[in-house]
Amino acid sequence: MDVKQYRQMLAGYAPNSQARKLTTAREFLKWAKNKGYIREDLAADLGRPKRKTVSGAKPVTASQIARLRRAATIQERLLVELILQTGMKLSQILSLKMKHLNLREFRIQNSEFRIFIPITKYLRQALEYYLAAVTRGPRSYLLVSAKTGRPYSVRMAGMILAKLGKRAGVRGVTPRNLRATFRNVGRGGLEPPKPSRYKLDALTN
Repeated sequence: MDVKQYRQMLAGYAPNSQARKLTTAREFLKWAKNKGYIREDLAADLGRPKRKTVSGAKPVTASQIARLRRAATIQERLLVELILQTGMKLSQILSLKMKHLNLREFRIQNSEFRIFIPITKYLRQALEYYLAAVTRGPRSYLLVSAKTGRPYSVRMAGMILAKLGKRAGVRGVTPRNLRATFRNVGRGGLEPPKPSRYKLDALTN
C-alpha cells in the first residue's frame, strides 16, 4: 500500500522527475529484497515511466560570448572559458585542483578523466587574471566560493552562469549551451578583452 501511495503521489511531477525518483525507489526496493528485509518484489509495482527527450542545447553566438566576457568577473570568466575552451562537464571542472594545471598543458589527473587538453590563449588569459587575484595551494580546488572557501556545487555554478547571463543580457547561459558551442563551432571565438577593461577586484559570491 505504501508503494502504491508513493506512485500516486508522484503523478503530479513531470515525467523526467517521476522517472528519476522511481528509479531511486526501485533500486532501494531491490536492495531490500536481496538483503531479506522484504519478501516480495515491490519494485515491479512502481512501473517505468518513459522519459521525455530533452531538446538539444542551442549554441551561444559569437556576439553573446563577447557580451558575457565583458560582463564577467574574473571567476565567472574563468568558469565560462573552461566550458567554452575544453567542453568538459561542469562536475569535471568543479573537481579540478591547482595541481592539475600547467600553463603549457592542461591535465586532468583524476582516474576518471585521464585526458589531455591544451590551454588556448583565451583560457590562458582567464587563468592568468584569476591566479593574479587569488592565492591557491597545489592541493586547493581551482574554483571555490569566496564566502565559504569550499568548491562550488554543480547547482551553484549553474546559478552563477544564469546570473551572469542576466547581467550581460544573454539568454540561455547554461553549461549545456556553452558545451554545445564548443561542440558545434569549436573553442569559443573572439579575441579576449583587453586588460584595461577587466574586473580584477570582483570575485563572484
